[in-house]
Amino acid sequence: MKQPRTFDVPSTTDRARKALNALRDRQKPGERTGKGSKTDVIRALKSEILALLREGYTTQQVSEALRQDVFSILPKTITQVVGSIPKKSKKPPTERKGQAVSPPATIPPGNGGSHRPNNGTDNRHDNEPQNVTPGSFHIHPDSEDL
Repeated sequence: MKQPRTFDVPSTTDRARKALNALRDRQKPGERTGKGSKTDVIRALKSEILALLREGYTTQQVSEALRQDVFSILPKTITQVVGSIPKKSKKPPTERKGQAVSPPATIPPGNGGSHRPNNGTDNRHDNEPQNVTPGSFHIHPDSEDL
């Protein structure tokens, strides 16, 4: 059976302390060193890329700059790693007469009408209203039965 390795505590502690201090000089906390993937490089540059996106540059422009000088990467990959910057609306929402401003309606994900027969450019049922966008109609409570 192997004997456990023993260390001279004072000298080993001094060497360990020097190694830890050298770590502070070589790296920032959480900084990745060594080899990694393209996404690791993008993660390391996340703050710089976000700053460019906030200035108005697009992920396509960032992708092109990296492709010309470093490596090829898709704009989609940059967006997935860094996240997207929400676009600012140029004009604020306005109130309508007697109605509070509500956020725009969102359409839940689904199969987009592919379950309907003869799925084509007009895949509405005959009884569905035309030109109605989600949230553009008022819902009234049911009337009492007669």
